[in-house]
Amino acid sequence: MLCLLAIGALPFFGGSFLPQLWEKTFVVHMATLPGTSLEESLRAGAEVTRALLQNPHVGSVAQRIGRAELGDDTLGPHESEFDVSLKPQDASDVEQLQGELRKTLAQFPGYDFSMNSPGGAAQLRRLTK
Repeated sequence: MLCLLAIGALPFFGGSFLPQLWEKTFVVHMATLPGTSLEESLRAGAEVTRALLQNPHVGSVAQRIGRAELGDDTLGPHESEFDVSLKPQDASDVEQLQGELRKTLAQFPGYDFSMNSPGGAAQLRRLTK
């Protein structure tokens, strides 16, 4: 009987399957055409880094290009990930900040960008394996 009551109460609980986490870091994934050289990815990454650092809420940006060939999730030199660390701020401004960063990234035609939090990316990878 108690189990039936508990199951009946489930629709009244709000939320989602994966909770929204407030992390002070975003992972920005950048991709361009396969065959792009390492040198070109470094050049483009330096431009993206400079542009992201213009935002007063961004504390630091670090780029990783590709992933190891022997790893589970390999990437070529045409794909990069940026760790974008934020300065301390109110968590309620996160959506606005993401919008600002997306506008900055839109200034780079020919590149495809996506953004998420490191915890969200790790959870997504675990769910899709």
